[in-house]
Amino acid sequence: PPRSTLFPYTTLFRSSTSKLESFGLTLAEAMACETPVWAPRTGGIPELDIDGNAGYIFDPESNDDAVNTLTRLMSDEELRIKFGKNGRSIIKNRFDTGIIVKQYESLYEELCEEIPMKDPKELANFHELFQ
Repeated sequence: PPRSTLFPYTTLFRSSTSKLESFGLTLAEAMACETPVWAPRTGGIPELDIDGNAGYIFDPESNDDAVNTLTRLMSDEELRIKFGKNGRSIIKNRFDTGIIVKQYESLYEELCEEIPMKDPKELANFHELFQ
């Protein structure tokens, strides 16, 4: 959905994340809505390709880094608009349902090739499929 319906008054999205953040789903959702993001460099967040493209990520141990990146972002409206558009494009190009489904299908096909299939009648237990 476009930014106007979900984040109509949002200038910037800052996620509360843990040091063990595996992906950053809320950041991806904000990016999909053309909202620039500002988040700590933890866990899987850098994999979203945010830094300098859809917002900034900062060193969570450095107050200076956090303040500097936030100041840059908040002081430049054109940059926020650019980051918002870039973020939506990143999400559409990397996480579109069609793309993700194809990746899962490919993974399943690869796994099926690696695991020799046995006649189900010969199996006493399901776990034998993976032996």
